[in-house]
Amino acid sequence: MASEQPKGDGRSFRDEDLAGALFDDVNLSGATLRNVALKKATIDDADASGATISNVNLAGASLDDVSLKKASLNNVDLSSITIHDASMAGSKLTDVDASKSAWTDVNLAGARLTDVDLSGVEIQDAKIEGLVINGVRIDELLKGKP
Repeated sequence: MASEQPKGDGRSFRDEDLAGALFDDVNLSGATLRNVALKKATIDDADASGATISNVNLAGASLDDVSLKKASLNNVDLSSITIHDASMAGSKLTDVDASKSAWTDVNLAGARLTDVDLSGVEIQDAKIEGLVINGVRIDELLKGKP
Protein backbone atom coordinates (compact mmCIF):
# COMPACT_ATOMS: atom_id res chain seq x y z
CA MET A 1 0.00 0.00 0.00
CA ALA A 2 3.05 2.27 -0.22
CA SER A 3 1.72 4.44 -3.05
CA GLU A 4 -1.95 4.66 -2.05
CA GLN A 5 -3.01 7.71 -0.03
CA PRO A 6 -5.72 7.04 2.55
CA LYS A 7 -8.41 9.69 2.93
CA GLY A 8 -8.94 11.24 6.35
CA ASP A 9 -10.90 14.43 6.95
CA GLY A 10 -11.78 13.56 10.55
CA ARG A 11 -12.88 9.99 9.93
CA SER A 12 -11.81 7.02 12.00
CA PHE A 13 -9.28 4.36 11.16
CA ARG A 14 -9.77 1.15 13.15
CA ASP A 15 -8.15 -2.25 12.84
CA GLU A 16 -6.38 -1.35 9.59
CA ASP A 17 -2.98 -2.20 8.15
CA LEU A 18 -1.71 0.98 6.51
CA ALA A 19 1.99 0.12 6.79
CA GLY A 20 4.03 2.13 4.31
CA ALA A 21 1.07 4.38 3.45
CA LEU A 22 1.47 7.98 2.32
CA PHE A 23 -0.52 10.71 4.06
CA ASP A 24 0.18 13.96 2.20
CA ASP A 25 -1.76 17.18 2.84
CA VAL A 26 -4.42 15.30 4.84
CA ASN A 27 -6.84 16.64 7.42
CA LEU A 28 -7.05 14.15 10.28
CA SER A 29 -8.10 16.78 12.82
CA GLY A 30 -10.21 15.15 15.52
CA ALA A 31 -9.81 11.72 13.91
CA THR A 32 -9.64 8.47 15.87
CA LEU A 33 -6.93 5.98 14.97
CA ARG A 34 -7.22 2.74 16.95
CA ASN A 35 -5.40 -0.55 16.36
CA VAL A 36 -3.76 0.74 13.18
CA ALA A 37 -0.44 -0.35 11.67
CA LEU A 38 1.34 2.64 10.14
CA LYS A 39 4.84 1.21 10.32
CA LYS A 40 7.21 3.06 7.97
CA ALA A 41 4.40 5.35 6.79
CA THR A 42 5.16 8.82 5.40
CA ILE A 43 3.05 11.61 6.85
CA ASP A 44 3.68 15.04 5.33
CA ASP A 45 1.78 18.29 5.75
CA ALA A 46 -0.97 16.70 7.85
CA ASP A 47 -3.26 18.14 10.52
CA ALA A 48 -4.03 15.59 13.23
CA SER A 49 -4.72 18.15 15.93
CA GLY A 50 -7.07 16.87 18.61
CA ALA A 51 -6.79 13.33 17.25
CA THR A 52 -7.13 10.29 19.50
CA ILE A 53 -4.42 7.79 18.61
CA SER A 54 -4.26 4.49 20.49
CA ASN A 55 -2.66 1.10 19.90
CA VAL A 56 -0.97 2.43 16.76
CA ASN A 57 2.37 1.30 15.33
CA LEU A 58 4.25 4.18 13.65
CA ALA A 59 7.70 2.59 14.04
CA GLY A 60 10.14 3.85 11.43
CA ALA A 61 7.65 6.39 10.06
CA SER A 62 8.56 9.81 8.70
CA LEU A 63 6.52 12.79 9.92
CA ASP A 64 7.17 16.21 8.38
CA ASP A 65 5.15 19.39 8.89
CA VAL A 66 2.57 17.58 11.04
CA SER A 67 0.27 19.07 13.67
CA LEU A 68 -0.55 16.87 16.63
CA LYS A 69 -1.63 19.80 18.82
CA LYS A 70 -3.73 18.66 21.77
CA ALA A 71 -3.71 15.10 20.43
CA SER A 72 -3.91 12.10 22.74
CA LEU A 73 -1.44 9.28 22.04
CA ASN A 74 -1.83 6.13 24.13
CA ASN A 75 0.11 2.89 23.64
CA VAL A 76 1.75 4.16 20.45
CA ASP A 77 5.01 2.91 18.92
CA LEU A 78 7.03 5.92 17.73
CA SER A 79 10.34 4.07 17.83
CA SER A 80 12.87 4.99 15.17
CA ILE A 81 10.66 7.71 13.68
CA THR A 82 11.93 10.96 12.25
CA ILE A 83 9.74 13.93 13.04
CA HIS A 84 10.52 17.40 11.69
CA ASP A 85 8.77 20.78 11.77
CA ALA A 86 5.89 19.50 13.86
CA SER A 87 3.73 20.62 16.76
CA MET A 88 2.76 18.41 19.67
CA ALA A 89 1.86 21.41 21.84
CA GLY A 90 -0.59 20.48 24.57
CA SER A 91 -0.57 16.80 23.58
CA LYS A 92 -0.73 13.90 26.02
CA LEU A 93 1.53 10.92 25.37
CA THR A 94 1.02 7.90 27.60
CA ASP A 95 2.70 4.51 27.34
CA VAL A 96 4.60 5.50 24.19
CA ASP A 97 7.81 3.98 22.81
CA ALA A 98 9.72 6.85 21.18
CA SER A 99 13.12 5.18 21.50
CA LYS A 100 15.82 5.76 18.91
CA SER A 101 13.84 8.51 17.19
CA ALA A 102 14.99 11.91 15.92
CA TRP A 103 12.90 15.01 16.61
CA THR A 104 13.89 18.32 14.98
CA ASP A 105 12.06 21.64 15.27
CA VAL A 106 9.19 20.12 17.25
CA ASN A 107 6.94 22.23 19.48
CA LEU A 108 6.45 20.29 22.72
CA ALA A 109 5.18 23.28 24.75
CA GLY A 110 2.66 22.14 27.35
CA ALA A 111 2.89 18.48 26.30
CA ARG A 112 2.55 15.83 29.00
CA LEU A 113 4.59 12.63 28.67
CA THR A 114 3.89 9.73 31.02
CA ASP A 115 5.48 6.28 30.77
CA VAL A 116 7.29 7.28 27.57
CA ASP A 117 10.50 5.54 26.48
CA LEU A 118 12.84 8.30 25.29
CA SER A 119 16.03 6.21 25.34
CA GLY A 120 18.33 7.06 22.46
CA VAL A 121 16.14 9.99 21.37
CA GLU A 122 17.74 13.08 19.88
CA ILE A 123 15.72 16.29 20.19
CA GLN A 124 16.98 19.46 18.51
CA ASP A 125 15.54 22.98 18.20
CA ALA A 126 12.46 22.08 20.23
CA LYS A 127 10.11 24.39 22.08
CA ILE A 128 9.71 22.89 25.56
CA GLU A 129 7.99 25.58 27.64
CA GLY A 130 5.66 23.75 30.00
CA LEU A 131 6.77 20.28 28.80
CA VAL A 132 6.09 17.78 31.59
CA ILE A 133 7.71 14.34 31.70
CA ASN A 134 6.74 12.04 34.58
CA GLY A 135 5.44 15.03 36.54
CA VAL A 136 8.60 17.15 36.06
CA ARG A 137 8.58 20.43 34.11
CA ILE A 138 11.57 20.04 31.82
CA ASP A 139 11.98 23.75 30.99
CA GLU A 140 12.36 24.53 34.70
CA LEU A 141 14.74 21.60 35.17
CA LEU A 142 17.01 22.92 32.41
CA LYS A 143 17.10 26.55 33.59
CA GLY A 144 20.63 27.60 34.31
CA LYS A 145 22.11 24.42 32.85
CA PRO A 146 24.74 24.72 30.09
